[in-house]
Amino acid sequence: MPSMIPFSENGSPSNAPPELKTKQEVTRRTKASSMKTRGIALHSIRYSESGNIVAVYTEEFGRRSYMVHGGSRKSSKKMPLFQPLTLLMLEVDHKPNREIQRIREANVLTPLAEIHTNMPKTTIALFCAEILYRTIREEESNPTLFSFLHHSIQMLDLLQKGTENFHLAFMMQLSKYLGFFPAGNFSPLKNGFNFHTGSFEPVQPGQTLDAVSSELINRFLSVSYTDLHNIELSGTQRSNLLDKMVQFFQFHIEGLGAIKSLKILQEVFA
Repeated sequence: MPSMIPFSENGSPSNAPPELKTKQEVTRRTKASSMKTRGIALHSIRYSESGNIVAVYTEEFGRRSYMVHGGSRKSSKKMPLFQPLTLLMLEVDHKPNREIQRIREANVLTPLAEIHTNMPKTTIALFCAEILYRTIREEESNPTLFSFLHHSIQMLDLLQKGTENFHLAFMMQLSKYLGFFPAGNFSPLKNGFNFHTGSFEPVQPGQTLDAVSSELINRFLSVSYTDLHNIELSGTQRSNLLDKMVQFFQFHIEGLGAIKSLKILQEVFA
């Protein structure tokens, strides 16, 4: 009578050689599995007549690209879900090492009352989403960064005062998670901000920003979103400071390039 071969719960021989088990485990890990994750819509690009590729920053997998088919009336209704900074709940087929993943289901996680209906806030959302799309490249979970972004988006939606300064505070705080947050060493003697070192030094033409711009950068390092209205800037001051902040990001992030939505944002808050 042939001997019985015991099987494990997953159907593989329980006494299989280690190398066989390893191969089976790898096969299981590489198969797509349906998982749920919160996400933040960043960018959408037309792929074909029947679909778009959307970039989403997810809580579980970091930045990912997903195919959203729009050939049918039902699927085309999904696209408004992926407006910049929409907070999403996704069910996705996640397969490691696949460049473009598949979305099974997408729903709004937290409805936003003003970001997509209030023109100034919509313009800020476009700018912030572009900054995130161009700076966040990691395809791995970062719960702390995701929490910061989720909170910031909700604050932008709720703010009634100081909205015109939101993007400046957002960029300064984002730099903390990207690894180049400025040193908070501003003083009457160290009143010039140096892009290269990310610290304040005595003002030196050609080496640091002027004293006025440097003092404003220092204020945005620690201001809360609810206190943004306390920083009064003219349209010219705000535009110039934003230019300098973008230059600061471009210096520290290789290949960042030009920010297309920058000019529109500056015109709205001129």
